[in-house]
Amino acid sequence: MQRKLTTQSYIALTYMLVLGMWGCTDQFQNFEKETPPKLEQSIETVSYKDAVFHEATESWIQPQKDPYTLENFQRAYENLSSGNSVQTLTRSVTEEFTGLQQLEATHYALKIYPKNEKEQWKVELMEDVKVAYLPFDYVQLSEDIVKNSTELTISEATLYPDESRYTVTYDDLETIEGPVEPETYVMPVLYVVWPIDKPLPHDLDYEVDYEVFLPQSVTQMRSASLLSEHAMQVLENEAIQLTLGSLMQTKATTRSTSQTYTGIVTGYDYFAMDNMGIFIPIPNLKLRFQLGSSIWDIYTQSDGNFSTISDIPDAASFGYILQHARWKITSESSTAPISKTLLYQVGATWPMYNGNIDLRASYPCFTSHCAANFYYHGLHELTRYYYSDGIRIRASSNANSANGMFTFSKSSPAYITIYNNNAQNTNYQIGTVLHELGHLTHFGTRGGYDNYRTVHDLIAESYGSYAGWYLGERYYFFLGYAKPFPALDPTGQGRQLWTMGSTSHYSPLFVDLIDDYDQSIAGTQYIFDAVSNVPHSVIARIAREATNWTTCRSILEGYTGVYYTEYQINSILGIYNFWFANNN
Repeated sequence: MQRKLTTQSYIALTYMLVLGMWGCTDQFQNFEKETPPKLEQSIETVSYKDAVFHEATESWIQPQKDPYTLENFQRAYENLSSGNSVQTLTRSVTEEFTGLQQLEATHYALKIYPKNEKEQWKVELMEDVKVAYLPFDYVQLSEDIVKNSTELTISEATLYPDESRYTVTYDDLETIEGPVEPETYVMPVLYVVWPIDKPLPHDLDYEVDYEVFLPQSVTQMRSASLLSEHAMQVLENEAIQLTLGSLMQTKATTRSTSQTYTGIVTGYDYFAMDNMGIFIPIPNLKLRFQLGSSIWDIYTQSDGNFSTISDIPDAASFGYILQHARWKITSESSTAPISKTLLYQVGATWPMYNGNIDLRASYPCFTSHCAANFYYHGLHELTRYYYSDGIRIRASSNANSANGMFTFSKSSPAYITIYNNNAQNTNYQIGTVLHELGHLTHFGTRGGYDNYRTVHDLIAESYGSYAGWYLGERYYFFLGYAKPFPALDPTGQGRQLWTMGSTSHYSPLFVDLIDDYDQSIAGTQYIFDAVSNVPHSVIARIAREATNWTTCRSILEGYTGVYYTEYQINSILGIYNFWFANNN
């Protein structure tokens, strides 16, 4: 856990998100001249008179038929073969639809009801299925629509019928400070696009909702395709027109009704702008184009760029999901990753942005994603610890007396909660998430529950502070930032104002072994502070072996004459001898 910051307020305030690791400043030169437009969706694009509130994803959704049902595609094929299409067709295309063909499903639309998080992760991590958290016959309203609407009010009448069958209760939860109250979650329904040739998941509770026909799957198997790629696109356009009707602009086949999309996703961080003059490209962000049960997922690259590898229908929506193979960011009350729709009918709205997507989003979900991405993909020496099915990070919309919390149990995977403190100081939020990920590393290094819970609070929290400080320093360094003087502590994890008279467990014990800052300057009552550049292996050993001050001190004394003199280390150890003698 990490309590309120007490460090100096000289750090520049930051507002916007930053995700992942990057190289030096020169790769940002294209972002220095012009502020990208803020991403906004016209509230007139989608009617929301029938909107309902979906509790599992905490979002408003609007009914919209799924064009990709097998039944709908069969109707579209019949239209084209009988000459009843509203499209203007060339003779060669018309000839491909002269005989009525019986289409075969490529996928099932399943509803899977996970009984617990393990089952949920199992489905989410399957590479050959697509998982959504909203029904395929609905579309999510964008945040701008919800923000600007005076009609969207949550009531019993507006709630989407909850079809969840299972809840899970964790009743052995603990933090470093001890046991906490049990927590119960309603497990989300997973809406899954399941390949027809993949055995159905009989070990899970599921329903086959309907059969799906995905043209891209058929065209990828050329020998099995009934139609040329162009004719298949005509068929897809017809199916979309049948379901969306007046929502779609009718186009002749001489004009494309689908296209590929390329662009870059950036964020704005005042600390980065004030100190480096750059906009931040966002890597490893999961972007989703979706129309009904047809889903196209891509991830942004290390420089924030992205490119679709296949044509996307103009009628598709565009958004993001805060989920990666090693982590997912959820709301406080759900185990489903946060997902947001940004644009509807991208074919019409995309030209407004020309692929330059500037995400000015809510906190702390993006700072959590940002820090997790650096922890798992950044360049640093801290041991990366992960569960085979990932770590869940809860991004709370509420403030708390604690900035963050690391929660673990004997029977369930650990998870992290990040509260919405320091909302206008995202550099502090970055430090908080990295602090809690430091606890995850310590937890894994100690071998889990039984050995971790015996570690003294000061050792555990000081190691968390060390992880937050070290990773935070590296994070901003790889953005191109160089500290002008050692005392500067961008993420607030250095604990520079701690004194031996403090009762706080959040000390600079491990930070001080490696930093160049003289703790005695801040009035910590250090006699002399000249220790620095102790290797990470020493701190990792303490994290692995020490549960109390006696063991910790013994390990540090064992490196006397190697990384510091006896006088240098004793000037630090004496402070903690005093503290442990006067605190439990």
